[in-house]
Amino acid sequence: METIKEQFNNLNKLKLFEIEVIDKRTNEKDYIIFDIEIDEIQNTFVATYPATTEEEERSIYVANTILNIDDDISLDIHLNQLYEDCVSIIIDSEFYEIN
Repeated sequence: METIKEQFNNLNKLKLFEIEVIDKRTNEKDYIIFDIEIDEIQNTFVATYPATTEEEERSIYVANTILNIDDDISLDIHLNQLYEDCVSIIIDSEFYEIN
């Protein structure tokens, strides 16, 4: 049986979420891309994205959200949870709102 990491690495799809948003600063439609990777050392999914708040914009670090990998839970459940986390980031954003 494949581990969650193996299943993810074997996906024949782009490993990202693309979420349609409205940029509050320009009132124009845009898309935020959340690039998804696995951190092998920490055993986590990491989704990186462009800054959505002034604090993230000022930070020297790349904005990201992290989800621990649990091999007792399916890949689908992990990705659904990660997607919900990404949507929450947009909901809490100073710069964007869900379109």
